[in-house]
Amino acid sequence: MNPLAILAFIKANWKAAVGLILGIILCWPVASCSGRADGRAQMRAALVQANIKALAAQRQADTLASQQRITDTTAVNRQEGALRDAIRSTPDTQPDPVRIALGCSRLRASGQDTAHISACNRPSSRAQAGPAR
Repeated sequence: MNPLAILAFIKANWKAAVGLILGIILCWPVASCSGRADGRAQMRAALVQANIKALAAQRQADTLASQQRITDTTAVNRQEGALRDAIRSTPDTQPDPVRIALGCSRLRASGQDTAHISACNRPSSRAQAGPAR
């Protein structure tokens, strides 16, 4: 079809050509809007799916963390019980001179005055505690 034939067709059927052009002009925005709405709907659906996957992963991580907390609490309680038993089983005797010297040196290192503690004023506690400060 050559351009002259197209012009002849439009002159003969100008009402149909104008109607066709107006129809295209009027339908174009509606078609493009529905395309955009479909794209937005697909984007929202993908976002919802991603949120569902993220919530499932978070739920699984929360379950694992709560199980780990229960395990840790059980282990801590068991260790505390063993420590209490060990403390109860130790005899209530006087500490040995090395332990006294260590305690006195710790008090001195922390800046405490040990002049009023009779165990720290013995020469043996100073000699075993290390160099005097």
